[in-house]
Amino acid sequence: MIAVTPEGRDGDRPGLGPRSGGRPAQVTRDACQLRSERGAGVVAAGSTLVSVAGATDVSAAGVVVVLWVAEVSVVVVLIVESVGAVLFSVEAGSVVVVVVVPSAFGVVVVTLAEFGAVLVSTVVVAAGAVCVVVVVVVSVDWATARPMPASMAAAAATADSFLMVLCMRLLQRLMCVCGSSAPAGIPGGGIRGNGDAAHVRKRCRRNGVGDTVELSRCVARGCELCEHGVPEGVAFHVSPQERAESSMEMTHDLIVIGGGSGGVAGSRRAAAHGARVAIVEADRFGGTCVIRGCVPKKLMMYAASFAHQFKDAEGFGWSDVQARFEMSRWADAKKREIDRLEKIYDEMLVNGGVEIVRGRGRLTSGSEVDVDGRRLAAPRILIATGGAPAADAIPGLAAAMTSNEVLDLREVPQSLLVIGGGYIAVEFASILAGLGSRVTLAYRDSHPLRGFDAELRGRLALALGERGITLACGVALQRLEREDAGFALHRADGSVLRARAALNATGRKPNTAGLGLADVGVQLNAKGAIVVDAESRSGVPTIWAVGDVTDRVNLTPVAIAEARAFADTEFDKDPRRIDHRVVASAVFTDPPIGTVGLTEQQAALRGPVDIYAADFRPMKTAFVGGTQRAFMKLVVDGLDQRVLGVHMIGPEAPEIVQGLAVAVTCGARKSDFDQTIAVHPTLAEEFVLMRTPVRRAAQTVQPPAAAVAG
Repeated sequence: MIAVTPEGRDGDRPGLGPRSGGRPAQVTRDACQLRSERGAGVVAAGSTLVSVAGATDVSAAGVVVVLWVAEVSVVVVLIVESVGAVLFSVEAGSVVVVVVVPSAFGVVVVTLAEFGAVLVSTVVVAAGAVCVVVVVVVSVDWATARPMPASMAAAAATADSFLMVLCMRLLQRLMCVCGSSAPAGIPGGGIRGNGDAAHVRKRCRRNGVGDTVELSRCVARGCELCEHGVPEGVAFHVSPQERAESSMEMTHDLIVIGGGSGGVAGSRRAAAHGARVAIVEADRFGGTCVIRGCVPKKLMMYAASFAHQFKDAEGFGWSDVQARFEMSRWADAKKREIDRLEKIYDEMLVNGGVEIVRGRGRLTSGSEVDVDGRRLAAPRILIATGGAPAADAIPGLAAAMTSNEVLDLREVPQSLLVIGGGYIAVEFASILAGLGSRVTLAYRDSHPLRGFDAELRGRLALALGERGITLACGVALQRLEREDAGFALHRADGSVLRARAALNATGRKPNTAGLGLADVGVQLNAKGAIVVDAESRSGVPTIWAVGDVTDRVNLTPVAIAEARAFADTEFDKDPRRIDHRVVASAVFTDPPIGTVGLTEQQAALRGPVDIYAADFRPMKTAFVGGTQRAFMKLVVDGLDQRVLGVHMIGPEAPEIVQGLAVAVTCGARKSDFDQTIAVHPTLAEEFVLMRTPVRRAAQTVQPPAAAVAG
C-alpha cells in the first residue's frame, strides 16, 4: 500500500512552486525521459513522500519511488525495466494502490481503489528485476490529506536510503537520454547521452548469478548505464530480450512465424524501424485472407451477383440479356489473380529488407526457432500462424469440403448442404445459390449469425429464404455420412438432409499444432489459442502472438493492426495497444451486412438505449418491382446520446458502415448525425435522416450462464 505524506500547503511543498496548468506530463517508452509541456520539472527526488507499508526488507517487497511534477491532473506511470513504460491518466485525487509481486515471473498490478478498475492486468517482470513505479500526483487537497501513520513512517525510514539510491539512478537515466547533466550531488553528473561515452562490460546480478553483459547501446536501446553512472551497490538488470542476446548468438532481431496478413505486416513494419527480420512460412505468403479466404471469396461473390444484375437489366430497358456462368473460367481467372497478389507480397517483403525463410518453424526455446534443421535466434519472436477450419463439431465432418476447397471448385454442385450458421456458412450459401446450386443451410439455432444484432439476424434469414435457400434450423445436428449419391446429414429429430456436395462451415481453430509452444512454456486456452496480454505478449516474455492464433477478434484488419502495434512498440519506442471493443465487420451475403459497435442487446446491458431504424426498398430495387429491402439501425445511449452501434443489411452495407465506423470510434453523438447534411439520392443518407427513435429499450440484466448456453 502506498501512502502519500503531505509536506505542507501548495506553496511550501518541498521543491514545488505554484501549480502549473496544461496537460499531464508526457513519458516516452524509453522509461527515461519525463517532461512537462509547461516546463515543470522533476523535483524533490528522494524525499520521503511514500512508504511501503509493512516492508522492512524493501528489496524483497518491491521498490517504490515517488517523484513529483507540478501539473493539474494525476498521472500514473508504470516503469519496469524489462518491459518499458505504460502511461495511464486518472482523475486528480484518486487513491492509488500499487502492488509489486516479485516471483519467478513477477506480476505488477496497478489498481485504482477509488474506481475499482485494474489498469494493468498482467505486466511480466523478470525475476529479480528492479521495479520502479513513478506516481506523479498533483491537485490533491492538502488541507484534508491525512498524515502518514506512525507504522508507515517507520517503514519509510527503513526504506529511505534505498529509495534515495534508486531515485538517483532513475535521474541518471533521465539525464542520459535528455542529454543533460545530473544535479549536483548525484553520481555521474556531467555524463551526457550522446552515445559516445565509454562503455564497459559489467557484472549483472540476477537471481544470485553473475552474468557479463555488454552495455554498449546507450541511446539506441533505452539508455543502458555506462560505468560512470551506476551507483555503488545497485545491481544492473537487463530485459528478457537483452538477456537472450547476451546468452546466445542472435541471427536476427525478430523472427516471425507465419506469412499471412498479420505476419507480413508485422515483419515489414519492424524492418522499416531498422530491425533485422526473418519471416518463416511453409506455404504461400498472403495467408488465409489472400490465398483461400477474404479475397477469392469476394471475387466469387462478385461472380454470383451478376445473376441478379442481368435480371434487373430487363427492368431498366435492356433486352435479350442472356448469360451462362462457367465455373472453370472463373477458377482460372481467380488463380491468376491470387498468384499475382502472392508475388506482390513476396516483393514487398524482399524490398522491405525482410529475409524470407521457407519451411515449417518450431520453437526450441524462447529465443530460438528450428526451420527444417536451420537454427534461427532472436530476442523477439512473433507468432502469426492464423487459423484453420475445424472438423470436430459432429462426426463425419472431415469428409466435407471446407472454405479452402470450395474456392477451388471448377463446377457448381447441383445441390449443396452447408453445415453451420456463422458468417462463413451464410456467405457461401448465398454465393453458391447465386451461381445456381440448390442450397440447404443447416444449423441448430433459430437464426444464423449468433452474436450479431437480433434484427439483422432475422432479416438475413428472410432474405436467404427469398433467394431460394432452404433453412433447416432449430434442430441439433448429429452426424454426417458419405453416400453413393453424395452426403446425408442426420439430425436429432430423426430427419435426414441430403445433397450432392457438403460444406463444413462449423468454425475455425487456431493454428498452434506443431509449433513447440508447450515445450517453451507458452500457455494456450481451452480452444487452443495463445493467451496474450493487451500488448500481444504471451506468458513467455520473448514471445508475442497476433491474429487468429490468439482468438480475440478474428478479422484480417485486426491482425494487421495488432502486428503493427507490436512492431511500433518494440522497435520504434512508440507503445500502442489495439482497442478491440469497436471493430467494424462485414458479412458478404446477398444482401450484405455491415456492422460496428454494440448490438441492441449488448447496449441494453449497460443502460437504457434509444433505437433509430429505417426499413425500405432501395430506389434501384423498387424501380424494377423487386422485393429486396434495406434495413438500417442506430443504437444510441439513452443517457448521453452517444452512438453505440451502427447496423445495416442491404446493398453496399459494408462500404457504408466502413465510413460510419470512424464516427463511432470517435464517439459521435446522435446530434452529430442530425447536423450532417445528407448526400441525395443515396442509401447512406438514411443514417443522417432518422430523427425519431422507434423505441427505447430499458436496461436489461445479463441472463444466467445456463440460459445463455441453452
